[in-house]
Amino acid sequence: MNGNLAKNIIQEFFSVKNGSMYIGDVSVESIAQEYSTPLYIYDANILRGRYKKVNDAFGNKVSVLFALKCNSNAAVANVFKSVGVGAEVASAGEIEVAKAAGFNGQDLQFAGPGKTELDITRACDFDVYCINAESSGEVEKISTIAKRLGKKIGVSIRVQQPATLKGARMRMSGGDSKFGVPIAEVPELCLKISNDPGLIFRGLHLYAGTQCFDADGWFSMAEQLFDLAKNIESSYDINVSHLNFGGGFGFPVFDGDAEFDVDRAGKLLNQLIASDENQKREYFIELGRYLAAPAGIYLSKVVDVKQSGEKQHVILNGGMHHHAAAVGVGSLMKRSFPIVMPERIDEPADTNQCLGGPLCLPADEISAKASLPNAVVGDLVAVLVSGAYGLTFSPVLFLGHPLPGEVLVDGDNTKLVRQPGKPEDILRGQIPPDSNVHE
Repeated sequence: MNGNLAKNIIQEFFSVKNGSMYIGDVSVESIAQEYSTPLYIYDANILRGRYKKVNDAFGNKVSVLFALKCNSNAAVANVFKSVGVGAEVASAGEIEVAKAAGFNGQDLQFAGPGKTELDITRACDFDVYCINAESSGEVEKISTIAKRLGKKIGVSIRVQQPATLKGARMRMSGGDSKFGVPIAEVPELCLKISNDPGLIFRGLHLYAGTQCFDADGWFSMAEQLFDLAKNIESSYDINVSHLNFGGGFGFPVFDGDAEFDVDRAGKLLNQLIASDENQKREYFIELGRYLAAPAGIYLSKVVDVKQSGEKQHVILNGGMHHHAAAVGVGSLMKRSFPIVMPERIDEPADTNQCLGGPLCLPADEISAKASLPNAVVGDLVAVLVSGAYGLTFSPVLFLGHPLPGEVLVDGDNTKLVRQPGKPEDILRGQIPPDSNVHE
């Protein structure tokens, strides 16, 4: 295995039998034989277990939303739907995924800057519970579309906090930000929404950052949102019927990462809720990576091994185009995800190897120095903690390689939940050069 984190992930979430890694009751090797590679594999029991962990910590007064941006497979979303989780969507496309997963409009909250007319129209048509408005101009756009459609649509305000989220790798608050409404402008916008006959004022939304490993830092931001709601109610006689505290709970991706203390966050938030004079208020958190990351692996196969200078280069049939996060896209520092050879899980590492994908650029490197058994052509290589921000975060059109398949495992049952792509898919939607586009 490659590092302590890989060992910990295998021990906590998977199992090893006769030297082979199992997902649920099925060996990774047998899944690869049945469905080929490259491939994403997700474990439904782990997904359910992650929700239980959060629900145990926060209790029934706090509703959980699954952020579809982290994994847009409808089958994964349906696992969460089946245990009572709602969904956070950020585009018209994600609304379609939510519908396919079985969600109703009232299960959805729509977040994200730059919502288009198509996005808002789809949200209105599906009667989403609320759209989290990012500006006064967006509120006007929502109002205009809702009136045109003869709808009343729920609207919340995403609050831009002046403070930054402590302990977060990616921060979305503090100072200048494209996210949310500056806190000083929020009360007036609440009044505007409340007085609009086409809108229903729902409440306030906050999302201050992601990969946060500081429960007290996260709670500090939640507390600020709570205080803002109380001030608006007392000063403007407006009912803030719900608060969405966001999420961004950190999950270990690199060796040395600590896991977010979800129990402490839940305890602190429930103490705050117990002090709330508005006993009818609803509370939400929205999570993606924390719920889904450990439930998935990205599986590829060794297609070539060669020596170059002092380095042994292991070339895989999958890489950056399918899993950009694993090669460090979006990270300030390039570090390796936990990686294992699932058929050779108990073998000692005897060499450091450079693991690269099939793309024609140096950045397509999953690990510069993977400590694994000496690879040979045909070996399987699994990138762990890949249930979130895998395929959805990747440049899938680059070089025209087909999309990987996706498989959902539930106990001893495996189900293909995305067909693997074909080379000709690269032409889908393109207009041939000899066609008359005006016909």
